[in-house]
Amino acid sequence: MTAYQVLYDQLRLQSGQKLFIEGGSGGVGIVTIQIAKAMGMEVATTTSAKNMALVQELGATTVLDYHKQDYTQIIRNYDAFFDTRNQTDFAKADQILKPGGKVVSISGIPDPDFADDRQLGGFKKLMFKLLSAKAVKAAKQHQVSYHFYLMKESGTQLRELTRLVEAGKVKPIIDRTYPLAQIQSAFEYSNAGHTIGKVVIEMPN
Repeated sequence: MTAYQVLYDQLRLQSGQKLFIEGGSGGVGIVTIQIAKAMGMEVATTTSAKNMALVQELGATTVLDYHKQDYTQIIRNYDAFFDTRNQTDFAKADQILKPGGKVVSISGIPDPDFADDRQLGGFKKLMFKLLSAKAVKAAKQHQVSYHFYLMKESGTQLRELTRLVEAGKVKPIIDRTYPLAQIQSAFEYSNAGHTIGKVVIEMPN
């Protein structure tokens, strides 16, 4: 749902446009690559060497090893930058984005527009304005826009995602499965930050 809404509702990308994903082998990145491919977009992403073949198979056209490669030296003229890992460097984003390009983060600092979108009130809007001031200022200096996003529930969009899965255009990638009794171990593994896809908790019958 996060991937779908970022692409359709926030970035509003179309076929033929170019998307860069910071962190393509995580749970959100893996789904974003596949939906973007189904939409007809060109996708570049970063990952570790061991996951490069996987994200290429899922549809990424340019895959970069973040341990060894600097994406600013390789890609140019992208329409959007999707940060899944809270590592946005606006100076770097500016180098790969077109003028007026968009940056969306799901792990950064909420901005005032997020407070307006969720109708959180004046106090939280002011708080987010103060917290995100540095990021927003940096984005403006580099002529890009910055927005934080948090997924909303939508039955309609969930049905559309189901259609994409059933059509084979989106393939869920499961890293590990844990029984409910080991849920603490599942969280510890997930929080270590090295998952490929999603971690699943198996409920007892």
